[in-house]
Amino acid sequence: MADVLFQRQKFRQLILYIAERTADDPSFEDTHLNKALYWSDFDGYRRLGHPVTGARYFKLQFGPAAKPLLPIRDELADDGLVEIQEPPPGQPRTRKTIPRQSADRSLFSEDELRLIDEVIERLRGQTAGRVSETAHDESAGWNLVDMYDDIPYRTALISSDPPSEETLAKGRELAARLGW
Repeated sequence: MADVLFQRQKFRQLILYIAERTADDPSFEDTHLNKALYWSDFDGYRRLGHPVTGARYFKLQFGPAAKPLLPIRDELADDGLVEIQEPPPGQPRTRKTIPRQSADRSLFSEDELRLIDEVIERLRGQTAGRVSETAHDESAGWNLVDMYDDIPYRTALISSDPPSEETLAKGRELAARLGW
């Protein structure tokens, strides 16, 4: 696949769309938003042949993160399109993005919206810790790069599923035949 281009306006609208669809879920906070953005783009690359926004993602301790998330979300807040809800004093440092305007859905195809909705539903009701764990388990790219390095989109094509018993049997057969 050709070079991926970042669609800044679409990324802005994706943040708004995810915030809008998860406004009723108090557990859907920064970690969830980051992973929803990541899986929307990387699942889009794998399933649709292109990422939804083309944002760059990099490896952080708690999983993949969108490089443009914080500056663009702050921009959306400055524009009055979202509110960044801070945690109550004494609570863990988790923020939630609250939409103040609906997203422009016309920027997304029906397939993209369906994929994004699937990603949101996968994350709904999970703890931030569980979401991070899942990202570590399911992101081949996150596991392949060094801390703070970009995660290439092509790594979305690498399965993190364990091999089937049939595949293992074929491997053992091949190893025996070759004397490994």
